[in-house]
Amino acid sequence: MSKHSVVVIGGGAAGMAAAIAAARTGAKVLIAEKSNRLGKKILATGNGRCNLSNMSIGSNDAENSALFDQNAHHSQHAQHAHSTQHSQHTHSTQHTQHTQHTHNTQNAYNAYHNNEFAASTLKRYRCTAIREFFAGLGLLTTTDERGWVFPSSKWANSVLDVLVAEVRRLDIKCLFEADIRSIEIRKAGGYGLVFGAGSILHADTLIIATGTSNITNKLAGFTHEKIQPILAPLVVEPTEKASLNSLDGVRCVCAATLYRTTPKKAQAAELESLEQNQLEQEYPPAFSPLASERGEVLFRPYGVSGIAIFNLSRHAQKGDTLVLDLLAEQSLYDLEHFFAQRLEAHGTLPVEQLLTGTVHTRLAAAVLKKAGLKPTQPATTENIPTLAANLKTFTLPLTGETKEEQAQVMRGGLAVEGFNPDTLCSRAYSGIFAAGEALDVDGPCGGYNLHWAWASGLVAGEQAAHFALQ
Repeated sequence: MSKHSVVVIGGGAAGMAAAIAAARTGAKVLIAEKSNRLGKKILATGNGRCNLSNMSIGSNDAENSALFDQNAHHSQHAQHAHSTQHSQHTHSTQHTQHTQHTHNTQNAYNAYHNNEFAASTLKRYRCTAIREFFAGLGLLTTTDERGWVFPSSKWANSVLDVLVAEVRRLDIKCLFEADIRSIEIRKAGGYGLVFGAGSILHADTLIIATGTSNITNKLAGFTHEKIQPILAPLVVEPTEKASLNSLDGVRCVCAATLYRTTPKKAQAAELESLEQNQLEQEYPPAFSPLASERGEVLFRPYGVSGIAIFNLSRHAQKGDTLVLDLLAEQSLYDLEHFFAQRLEAHGTLPVEQLLTGTVHTRLAAAVLKKAGLKPTQPATTENIPTLAANLKTFTLPLTGETKEEQAQVMRGGLAVEGFNPDTLCSRAYSGIFAAGEALDVDGPCGGYNLHWAWASGLVAGEQAAHFALQ
């Protein structure tokens, strides 16, 4: 096979951006893609609308004023007091006090996993720069009320079409169904891609832009982080699936908080400045809050889905517990008072009727089951607190599993410590660059991951071309 200045491994979002940047810099470029076309995954992003960036990424000052107020890497102030079955009412007031998602003004770059590494690239290509890049390709973009950026057509094909058109205009060669098995270092300089059939493609520089490849396994100097699916539905323990079957398709706007089991002694040591009674009130012994989101949750037979859940999936592990505040805009006190007023007005009511007008009928039945209340039993001043507490702390134990086919992003890949954050060049091999999902960088929903793909692809492409042409 012939030699190219730059070979890009992977023809997705990052790969096409890298190829375009390299070709514009003057390099002879080839894209090696394992499937039969470019950009397949782009068509599925944003429910087919392609959420390609987020206005919070570099919206103002280059250093500190890019705001990020809804998808923080960890919600440090999401201190919801979780109540166990035997002490639900005791702790539910503390839980309610903290169910509001904390909208702290934070640097948008902190939204990313391995954010310190990603910051250099993100500061170079902020949201405005990415929109200008696409405008130069002929794509008009628009933003919604959240600052999420989409093509004006709200059609992912529009994004892919302008990228493919530029690839063709720049005469970038494409090799489809490329079965690349490994990378070899050439004694004469440069690199060779070894294919399954035994042929070798030579290149001065390589850009790895695919997230699930093992082609670098034989090269010393690369550390690989475990590949795992994120931004995906959360799967609950089998003991909960019977009730979830009845909830399939039900949607609820709520506050969702992820808790991790931690030993009481460890919490006490960490918070030893607190009085013991204050500690037990504010930090229940079995759980500590890890992250919190607000938004629409979709119940499925295997678990829960939705954007809020996708973002929590970035933090979830086996053994974690998801607590849903089904009526987040109501305090526990207000909810109990509301039920008491209804009971007083009607005299006698079954508990299922007390929930009419509060949540979906099927969700109400699930809440009653968790509360240990029969739908037809009378509502009383004694069982109202239990009912309200279960509405505020609808608990789902998690398996920690996420399904790759349902995930929007794969975490893991090449460890960032092995790459220069300014050039995205390997520290072990000059002439090997990486971008997009190839590197262990990811962000929450809202255009953060595609923005990283475009930005890192453009940086890697420019730098690889400069290296090849020097």
